[in-house]
Amino acid sequence: MKKRFLSILLALVMALSLTLVGLAAAQDNYDYQPSPDFGTYLGMRDDGVFEFEITVPAGETTYEYPLVTGHFYVTQASSDTSVVSFRAQYLRGIKAGTATLEYMVYSDYGQAPHLKAIAYVTVVPKEEFDPSVNVGFANVQPPEPVTADPESVPTASLGPVATPEPTATPEPTPAATPEPAPTTPGATNPGGTPSGTVAGMDLQKIYQAMISLKNQYPEGTTWTNDNWYGWHGGIYSGGYGCAGFAFMLSDAAFDKLPARKLTSFAFSDVRVGDILRINNNTHSVIVLEVYDDHVIIAEGNYNRSVHWGRTLSAATVQSADYLLTRYPEEIPTTNKFTDLPDWCRDAVSWAVYEGVTTGTTPTTFSPDHTCTHAMILTFLWRAAGEPTPEYRTFSEEQYYTEAANWAFTRGIIGKDFAPNAYCTRDDAVKYIWQVVDSCYYESSNLPFTDLGSLNNPSEIAWAVENGITNGYANADGTFSFRPDKVCTRGEIVTFLHRAYVPSARLTPN
Repeated sequence: MKKRFLSILLALVMALSLTLVGLAAAQDNYDYQPSPDFGTYLGMRDDGVFEFEITVPAGETTYEYPLVTGHFYVTQASSDTSVVSFRAQYLRGIKAGTATLEYMVYSDYGQAPHLKAIAYVTVVPKEEFDPSVNVGFANVQPPEPVTADPESVPTASLGPVATPEPTATPEPTPAATPEPAPTTPGATNPGGTPSGTVAGMDLQKIYQAMISLKNQYPEGTTWTNDNWYGWHGGIYSGGYGCAGFAFMLSDAAFDKLPARKLTSFAFSDVRVGDILRINNNTHSVIVLEVYDDHVIIAEGNYNRSVHWGRTLSAATVQSADYLLTRYPEEIPTTNKFTDLPDWCRDAVSWAVYEGVTTGTTPTTFSPDHTCTHAMILTFLWRAAGEPTPEYRTFSEEQYYTEAANWAFTRGIIGKDFAPNAYCTRDDAVKYIWQVVDSCYYESSNLPFTDLGSLNNPSEIAWAVENGITNGYANADGTFSFRPDKVCTRGEIVTFLHRAYVPSARLTPN
């Protein structure tokens, strides 16, 4: 009996040893190498957590730092968002100090989290920052190309992404084709002159913002599938090669405006600054000029380099797999509801047109009805394009389940999510801020008199600075935000409308 017991014990010990070896091997199978664009890799702790150090300058919001490259999504937390904040796959130094950043990494395929890392960030005064000795420096406005060493590209990404959608696929280099010389807008073919406005946007300014990068990336500059750019448009987190180059010019022209993806469009729908996916979904280009029967484009990874001025015929444009545009959609201003006050009429028209929400009856919208967390997250998820969650934490089939799983994936909510609890105005603005921006905003000078209970309400500062809300005017001439007031249907669609349609934003008081 004793011999049998020892045999069983020995078998258990061997099984446990093999399990531990297997776990170590699984960790090693990630073949993780620190990104050459991110700080100093300190190594892996005994508990399997990767550690980094990085130094960045304070107060320079045009500088961003790519954390890693790869196709993995993360949740993240900063120990002090007044020192370091996040945007898409980048971090920003806000003011001198130190902060700790923690990351949990998830795969593209909905698997459980399998990697954790901690970065120790030191933010120094801008005048003391030396980019030559700080790995991770990248000037992205205008952006520098981020070229990764093919031998050291990690297989797992620790960088937070703006949206949990797939990265644009790298493409084979298209064969060279003869093209006419680039034209100067307005010199010939008046039909293609980037002048006037579309949806309140100046076409000439959009063109000039893109063409200004030609000095930094002249004809023939090396640009391959190793070059990555994180996009602010929102549909994709970013892209390699040609997609990255198109995204870079798009951000130069449109900054943080959200993009729309059109799989069906006419040639007449194409505008300056639109991105076309062509060559059987293998190549991305961006439109510089539009003429009656062709467009002029710019592109990266054209024979492994940057190319300006190639012509695409109208037929080629219309055969594109899809078009990405950042021009706000023109929304009908009429709707069927009879209970709308003027202050939210346009917002409701937009929300219904975009499929964000419908009425409570065929003729009523009920703008004064209060909202739960489930309702508001569902509105926000629809406004973001109904992205597919990367993994499922909440399995109960309810109208809000997909929205809740998406929000959890983005780190917006936790497992303690209470769907039927009423959602306050502060909660609603925080949700939108986390999706649309999530950067730190200084809140000490906010005009509201009723924020005493809130600790550093960066989301409210963002909402004021970006024209999402001006709060309520008080009788004594002051203003209040009413952060604890339960948000109504009319208020949330108005907040969303202003966040996603720049022309609808307010002028701060």
